[in-house]
Amino acid sequence: MSSASDFGSSVSFLLSQVGAHVAQDFAVRIAEFGLSPREFAVLTGIDKVGPRTHQSIASSLGMHRNNVTALVDGLIAAGLVQRADNPADRRSVLVSLTDEGRKHLTRASAVPRDLDALIREAIGSAPLAELGTHLRELADEFGLHDGVHPHLAATVPGTRTQHATTRPPRDQ
Repeated sequence: MSSASDFGSSVSFLLSQVGAHVAQDFAVRIAEFGLSPREFAVLTGIDKVGPRTHQSIASSLGMHRNNVTALVDGLIAAGLVQRADNPADRRSVLVSLTDEGRKHLTRASAVPRDLDALIREAIGSAPLAELGTHLRELADEFGLHDGVHPHLAATVPGTRTQHATTRPPRDQ
């Protein structure tokens, strides 16, 4: 029987501990490119599917459209994205990467690769691949969106979002 003092060796705690460390390291490293993790996610999403509406960006990241508007405003001011009329719907605009935004994203995309390399050095290539497989399985099981960190969707500090992990374990 486990006791409360054993929590530090539980898989859920270790995932949380390592995940928080990597997320903090990612935020520090991406800031060296003048980006926040949310801005990086917006740029990556636009790069992946092409010009998008604010609503499309918000939906894919699980964020409120007003928060996306503020992020896009900042990215426009930095010269990384631009808005243009949406030929399919005159009531909306499309956000696309500028040439500078594409170059900037290419440079900033080294951050996740570098972090993966650090983990690979620590545990080896085969265990890293196996870990990646299991983490993708867990993300699918919990209904997490591919490439979207759950904290990106938080809009009000201190609020909690219901995640699939709040349901009882299967063996109960």
